[in-house]
Amino acid sequence: MSNKKEKKVSDNVVPPAELNTEAVSEINAINESMSEEADKAIMDEPTKDEPVYEEDGYITKEDMAVAESIVELREMTPEARKIIGIAIMCHEANKVWCEMNGDNTQEQWLLAEQWQRDSAIKGVEFRMINYNGGPDAQHKAWMADKVKEGWVYGEKKDAELKTHPCLVPFDQLPEFQQKKDKLFVAIVDALK
Repeated sequence: MSNKKEKKVSDNVVPPAELNTEAVSEINAINESMSEEADKAIMDEPTKDEPVYEEDGYITKEDMAVAESIVELREMTPEARKIIGIAIMCHEANKVWCEMNGDNTQEQWLLAEQWQRDSAIKGVEFRMINYNGGPDAQHKAWMADKVKEGWVYGEKKDAELKTHPCLVPFDQLPEFQQKKDKLFVAIVDALK
């Protein structure tokens, strides 16, 4: 019988078989740059939200997402990095706006579904080309993309069923939703 204490692994980790080795190298490089005290604290006493590294064979999903994003960004052109950066800011501002209004369903960029990230990127690309259009033009472009991808109007947003309550003309959106589009446009305009 082993005296080794068993550690409970949370649902917020990437199993060793699913690790992206390039991203793990990025995480290890980040760890090496940390002070010895901070590194020791993470290795010796991981908390629920802190990463559990090589000794246990696990890395948190958030840390893996960050590392994978760093790897991806390094391989992009400066223009692509700019578009992604603006899309991230738009997404995060949207998340905060939703939370301020009682909608806590939005994930941060790194944990958001790929279709959500793609939608933000397309929105930024559209605005950078169509900079004279108003928020209604932005909304029309978003709706056209959604319909093209098979989405239909539904009272509740459901990614599996591809239903969305915002698949209506801009002037029929609730004020809260119209302000999301205005916020998106303002961020792109400020940063393009």
